[in-house]
Amino acid sequence: MLYLLTEIHAQEAGYVPVTIEGKKALIVADSALIFKNDTTIYLLEGTPYVIKDLSEYRSGKFYQLLEEKAEKNGISSKLYDLLIVKDVEEKEEDYGFSDIDDIYEEFQGREIVKIRIKHVPLYSGNVNDTAQHKKSGLSGFLNNTHVNTRESLIRSGLQFKEGEQLQSVQIAESERLIRAERYIQDVQIYVKERAGGKVEVVVVVQDRYSLGVELDYNSLEKWGVYGVENNFLGSATSLKLGVLYDAYYQNAWGSDIQIRNSNINGKFLQGELEVLESPEQGLVKVGLFKNFITPEARYAGGFEYRYSRDLRDQLVEDSIWLMPYKGYFIDGWFGRSFLLGELEDRKNLIISGRLVKRFFNEVPEQFEPGLYPYFNNSDILLGSVILRSIKYYSTKNLLSFGITENLPYGFYTNFTLGYEESDYVSRPYLGNDFVLAKDVGGLGYFSGSFRWGGFLNTEGLSDARFDFNVNYFANIVNIKNTRWRNLFWLSYSWLRQGELNGYLTLERYIRDLFAPTWAGQSRAVVKWETVFFLPANFYGFRFAAYGFADLGWLSPAQNAFQSGRLVSEVGLGVRMRNESLSFNTISLHIGYLSDVPRNGNPFKTYFSSSPRNTLDIPFNERPEMLLPRY
Repeated sequence: MLYLLTEIHAQEAGYVPVTIEGKKALIVADSALIFKNDTTIYLLEGTPYVIKDLSEYRSGKFYQLLEEKAEKNGISSKLYDLLIVKDVEEKEEDYGFSDIDDIYEEFQGREIVKIRIKHVPLYSGNVNDTAQHKKSGLSGFLNNTHVNTRESLIRSGLQFKEGEQLQSVQIAESERLIRAERYIQDVQIYVKERAGGKVEVVVVVQDRYSLGVELDYNSLEKWGVYGVENNFLGSATSLKLGVLYDAYYQNAWGSDIQIRNSNINGKFLQGELEVLESPEQGLVKVGLFKNFITPEARYAGGFEYRYSRDLRDQLVEDSIWLMPYKGYFIDGWFGRSFLLGELEDRKNLIISGRLVKRFFNEVPEQFEPGLYPYFNNSDILLGSVILRSIKYYSTKNLLSFGITENLPYGFYTNFTLGYEESDYVSRPYLGNDFVLAKDVGGLGYFSGSFRWGGFLNTEGLSDARFDFNVNYFANIVNIKNTRWRNLFWLSYSWLRQGELNGYLTLERYIRDLFAPTWAGQSRAVVKWETVFFLPANFYGFRFAAYGFADLGWLSPAQNAFQSGRLVSEVGLGVRMRNESLSFNTISLHIGYLSDVPRNGNPFKTYFSSSPRNTLDIPFNERPEMLLPRY
């Protein structure tokens, strides 16, 4: 029998201190404990014990031995289940791209006798080592002011039940679905062997601290600050309350209220409500939607109503005019998915339809019909047929700083037909997307897409846009304790003109460029970012230093290589990220632009507290239109 005693009890006669170094195992009779850090406990004098280096037992056989010994005694069995969760295989740090469906293959077809949910503490816990718990004042504060996600919501993400036969795909999908929730920091699902060849499934979850502050900073004259609760009482409901300021207006203050729930009633039905009021904007938005969350999902759809009062920048000759408008927008879609083949193939045929209605009750005066086509009242009806086979890799240090991420791969194609009925024109629409994504032979992750869409007339396609994109995310390179990753993006777009007089810009493609009057008919962009994930850790904040180079070419002709404008930006920055917090990413960089409008300052600084998103992979589920800006 193993006795764990406090220092007061230890002072009693008959007990002696035993110090165990971190990453060693203490074995006493039929009990075994593993310690992450240096620890002192007190044993009854004369109790035989052995201290073993944990590295000697980095195999499944050691954990099996511990479990067999623990099961001989009821108390030590409970202690084992509390502290140790055996993985399906040895957990090594893996920063490559691993197929998530392969992880649980060895347990395929076995009966699930029990499902257990285990929460590990915020900040101090670790889903990969349930015995790890670094107590501190900060971890105590975070856990004492946080309500864990309700167990019923965690179970709603599980695609399997007790008594069913284990399918590796369903286990992997369950882990991915839970991890995708914004209020979850990380999750790991473990499978434990039980008597008779059956298994127990343990879902280990770590929440993200739900309270936070977000800053939307443009300048001292224009900014917004938000208070955020991302998981109110563990219900998957987020509340976001913002104060807005814009010194350009006499009445400079505004407010923004956002309420969202990503898993209503445990059915992965998502709802949102937003009310924004500021001198520049007004918005009331209500939405309800559900996606095809797994290959087995049959139905999906959504509905959104939006009233908007805003300013839209409109290109007029070589100037930008900010034009005020008020309008109502209704957007609804519905889809049916058919699973093709076996579940592990993850192949689906999806048929979906969409209706978009736009009605403006206050618009700029149009001196000739259709002068500003954005402000035309319109009804758009779309239908699409989608064929896709999408699986997922697990990786690390892509968007996050060390926790597991899931990255889609496979193929996707769709064909979209539509019809637009507007104030000045009625015409059919045709479009197509084709996407491929794959880890190529250990070189890294590649994704490529070709998309086109436009309106049909007697001469073919008009007001059409064509996009070609390639993304490449290199494998991690380890440089001592620093991890280095390179990311590349290539984009080429061109237009075929019609009645809308559409155009392309370099904004958002050259990250700090503001040049809405620089318009063209074709665009080529190459971007590179190199990131060094540093070993430094300050109260859970991890750091990454990065450099970037953006190069863009904008041409007034459909052929981008005839003539045009070349713009580049280079810069250095740092990101700080705490995976335990809702405002988890803080970015700061300094850049230099080779060309800026009106002899502006070429040196740019950027600050953000919003997470970055580099995954521009268009696996759309509802029908979409690809159009130029106009």
